[in-house]
Amino acid sequence: MRILLLEGANYHHKQLKINNQVKLDIICEKSRLEKIDKNLYENIYIYEDYSDIEIIRIPKIKYDYAYCFSEKKQLLMHEICINNDIYFIGKKYVSLLSDKYKVRKRLRDKSLSHIECHKINSKEELKNLKINNSKILKPRDGIAGNGVLFIKDLEDIERLDKVNLNNYLVEDYILGKEYSVETFSYHKSHKIFCITEKLIDNTMNEVGHILPVFLNKELSKKIETFIREVLNALEVDIGICHIEIRIDDNNIEIIEVNPRIGGGRIGELLNSSFEPSLLECFSHSLLENKLFDRNIVFTKKYSQILSKFPDKDGVISDIRVPENFNGKLYQNKRVGDVVQARGNQNRIIYLMRTSEDFDYLKNTYLEVLSDIDISIK
Repeated sequence: MRILLLEGANYHHKQLKINNQVKLDIICEKSRLEKIDKNLYENIYIYEDYSDIEIIRIPKIKYDYAYCFSEKKQLLMHEICINNDIYFIGKKYVSLLSDKYKVRKRLRDKSLSHIECHKINSKEELKNLKINNSKILKPRDGIAGNGVLFIKDLEDIERLDKVNLNNYLVEDYILGKEYSVETFSYHKSHKIFCITEKLIDNTMNEVGHILPVFLNKELSKKIETFIREVLNALEVDIGICHIEIRIDDNNIEIIEVNPRIGGGRIGELLNSSFEPSLLECFSHSLLENKLFDRNIVFTKKYSQILSKFPDKDGVISDIRVPENFNGKLYQNKRVGDVVQARGNQNRIIYLMRTSEDFDYLKNTYLEVLSDIDISIK
């Protein structure tokens, strides 16, 4: 089997190969060439940029599938595949999932969401909605939390002078505890691979994830049934999805549906806690022409990722991590880098921990974060 990829993380692509049973080729911008592991790919197609997709012509190699792990480049990959007559995983639903308003409307029409939602293009249109409870504003084509705003009254709206609200949607703020669900699908059969719990700090900002979380049997079954109905309603026939939900008094509501594996290094957490990994299971499904749903084992190791964000705009002058920190450290920013405080964006570092004790990870993460000292001037 041969798959054509558009950029993405090496550790994701490596899992697709399944002991070299799958051959990979990749399309890559010249500026990103140094970041890819060239040993993973049979062919590398290099372009200065993707501004003119008409020049992106792939040699007449028979590809079984094409895929893109980057949500923001999936529509681009779809167009490239149309121009080169290659089957793109996600072609049936990627256009729908790239518009959050259309997703909410589809789910409301199917009685799978009960959240009120409106399209807006300006502050004046937002005012006309007569806001009287907490709302979330987000770009209809937003990715990874970029541009998401919380408002609760007219005063909050008046503070939005510098925000371009063109092509935004406004919807009710969803109450409840937040989880994410990782899935893979093949020919309209869906596997709910793992449920992840989102971790927040004392100011309610997202700071990480822990997985797997095992909920009571009744609620777990309800989530599985609900997620399958959502995937079917959105016409997800083949691919990987990261679905964010909130649960309040056993009522489940969708936050977002993303056609990709979970970000924030959730993929690495899944690798630590399950054998085979989600991506290996998905690749097996492609190879075997049926949903792979056997011999998936929890390693008895819970995994957690924590993020440290800038608390103000400025230049990083120091980063100090305790010597006794027991885990992996991934550094996105370094001393001398300019950073901006933007809620749960602009991560400075990731901290990854594993343990056989779920409660230990859950009860100590705020202490771990407080021990990380980052100075910004």
